[in-house]
Amino acid sequence: MYQYSDFDRQFVQLRADQYRDQLTRWQAGTLKEDEFKPLRLQNGWYVQRFAPMLRVAVPYGEINSAQLKVLAKIARDFDHKEEHDVSKANAGLSEVPTLPDRCGHFTTRQNVQYNWIPLARSADVMDLLASVGMHGIQTSGNCIRNITTDALAGIAVDEVADPRPFAEIMRQWASSRWPSPVHAKTAPPPPGTMWACACCATWTASWASRCAWVAAWAARPSSAA
Repeated sequence: MYQYSDFDRQFVQLRADQYRDQLTRWQAGTLKEDEFKPLRLQNGWYVQRFAPMLRVAVPYGEINSAQLKVLAKIARDFDHKEEHDVSKANAGLSEVPTLPDRCGHFTTRQNVQYNWIPLARSADVMDLLASVGMHGIQTSGNCIRNITTDALAGIAVDEVADPRPFAEIMRQWASSRWPSPVHAKTAPPPPGTMWACACCATWTASWASRCAWVAAWAARPSSAA
């Protein structure tokens, strides 16, 4: 549906370069932990109970073969459980030995997550993602994590309206806002075919107008009622 322009590709790469500089300064101690935390979160990097977790954005679930190959490479070359010390894991978390590594997890919001990538190697991962127009921007924190659509959007034989153009409009609007005035767990209706595609298109267009209203309200002068 959406093809990145030269501007988009440059923006994603510059964001990866910026993150590498931030990571380097944090490792050197010139960037404090409380300063680095919001920066890594804005790029999709959590620090969880065992190891860092990366969430990669997959707008409305559309992904191509080149991107899948890069995601597979990241899983194979970076997502390694043995590079982390889990001996001090919280008591009762006996599932640690059985948690899989060297794989990605598709989420209910149509994003991809990794659970065992060392933070020290995170900038290399961001460069790989940027090489195929992917990133972790807007995948964490109080923001719109993703815009989802029906899994059969655009190909269902009984589709009334393709919701992807509406999803793309929403993606562009949401990508420039972190944090967002809209809750992170907001999601469109369940997937389906004719009913859901039509409903999702209508719902997304309706939600776009609501988000615009929320944004206008949030930007109102402080003296406004």
